Amino acid sequence: MNKKLNRRDFLKTAAFAGTALAFNPQFAFSRNIATPTRKERLSIGVIGVGMRGRHLMNLASREENVVITAICDVSQSAIDLAQGILEKGGHKKAVAYTGSDYAYRDLLNRKDIDGVIIAANWDWHVPMTIDAMRAKKYVGLEVPAAMTMEDCWKLVEVYEETHTNVMFLENCCYDRECMAILQMLRDGMFGIPMHATCGYRHSAWGSEKWLKPVNTTTKIEHFVKYSALRNADQYPTHGIGPVANWFNINRGNRFLYLTSTATKPQAINEFARQHNNPNANYKFKQGDVVTTVIKTIKDETIVVNYDNYLPRPYSRDYSLQGTNGIWSGLYLGRGIYFEGKSPKDKWEKEKEYDAYMEKYDHPLWKDFYAKAQNAGHGGIDYFTIKEYIRSVRESAYPPIDIYDAVTWSSIIPLSEASLAKGSTPEFFPDFTKERWKTRKPMFGL
Repeated sequence: MNKKLNRRDFLKTAAFAGTALAFNPQFAFSRNIATPTRKERLSIGVIGVGMRGRHLMNLASREENVVITAICDVSQSAIDLAQGILEKGGHKKAVAYTGSDYAYRDLLNRKDIDGVIIAANWDWHVPMTIDAMRAKKYVGLEVPAAMTMEDCWKLVEVYEETHTNVMFLENCCYDRECMAILQMLRDGMFGIPMHATCGYRHSAWGSEKWLKPVNTTTKIEHFVKYSALRNADQYPTHGIGPVANWFNINRGNRFLYLTSTATKPQAINEFARQHNNPNANYKFKQGDVVTTVIKTIKDETIVVNYDNYLPRPYSRDYSLQGTNGIWSGLYLGRGIYFEGKSPKDKWEKEKEYDAYMEKYDHPLWKDFYAKAQNAGHGGIDYFTIKEYIRSVRESAYPPIDIYDAVTWSSIIPLSEASLAKGSTPEFFPDFTKERWKTRKPMFGL
């Protein structure tokens, strides 16, 4: 295990997290909540074994005493690829369910499955999660949780009806730099946090999907479909997840309202025009860049950028500013400044920056760095699945719960409403029903 932080390794893990994309480490992300039994052997099902689902399945299968018992997908080729991964890893083939859109319900009816990872197309996240909660399977839910406000409330209502745990698998919460900043915040380094930036700027320019006929009814593809159907920040949780942890959202603080503004839609049309494709004249709704500003109930502000269409390098735009300092992360130049510590009016960079990151590197990154390296997205996927498996094994409350899932995902319909009405303020519902006032921070503790 790598106990010493190496600058090159730190940069590499942070960069891979974007582009691919002391504590007891076993409980480093959640409070150790007492449970009746600890399950030494876990049986996990995976619904949706496309590229992302297969990756998560593979990571889960590597965890100690975890068996992938069953998988489900409408695509036989996806199932075949998943079975090949299991066999290559020295595991038995899983029982496969396919043949209809609702074959996943047969998987959920099994009595021998402890938890289920849902990594299907966006349109299926809500119905599958609802069915899984009612089947009493501990859910690991891929992002986003829901696309409409109605569906956000449905998830909350069924959770409160069934009390079946759901962990939102937002891997960017485990970003190495973001976790170090969380450590600094809790140590008072930034004073009172006031402002942050984040986003998802992952250019899809040149995607072959842009040249295919637009299908607004498909439940297999979502990127072009929703570019045609709506104008919104359609993928906010990668950016907002770590920031919500910094600001203790749903745990002593909450989002109050947002306003959004957008450019015109142009990128897909322009790319199609360059290839003499009929989509050059299609009336897409999605603006190429959407900028959202969130106000919290404590009068902090957060800027969230959605920039998925125009050509550009990858970024998640993380920065934080407080009454005693400011930080700009990997995507914004890697600089840090603390009043009274840093040279006056000068960013600390390179070795000085690295010294802060080494001092506040999260214990789990220190202890499991080596294991995380080949796990995808620079290691953040490793920690996401590791914590999900730990939570299922302990029947513990998840560190990223259903209220986080719907609050962060509700940016999608709220930004859509704001844009449709001329950038009006749109208020966040209180999904916790005022429990945010007494809920305590738990992520990273």
